[in-house]
Amino acid sequence: MKTFAVDTEEWSNSSYGSRATFRKDGVTHLVDYNKKGKWSSTLRIYGEKNLPKDVRSQVRSVYYDYSIVTVSELTVPQHLIYFVKVENETTLKTVRIANGEMEQIQEFNRGDK
Repeated sequence: MKTFAVDTEEWSNSSYGSRATFRKDGVTHLVDYNKKGKWSSTLRIYGEKNLPKDVRSQVRSVYYDYSIVTVSELTVPQHLIYFVKVENETTLKTVRIANGEMEQIQEFNRGDK
């Protein structure tokens, strides 16, 4: 069994099962378990510096005039999906990267600037 020290830890229950929420080294982890206690997913939320270099390069190759604001890394059985929020002065976008494929899934304009 793997154990490690965390900054904060919180457990919650819902109709689907339970969730452990904790922070370690500046990364927020949300780990979900079903009602039988079996792991179902992990969501990690972090900044650009923790994004794998190949994924960061893929995003930067298209959104080179944008800053990477935050990354949500979703791990479910047999899948790893990145949701990367990028911004510039006028626009906030969310890009999804899965299986090497990148797709913009949201775009918000900041209004008049």
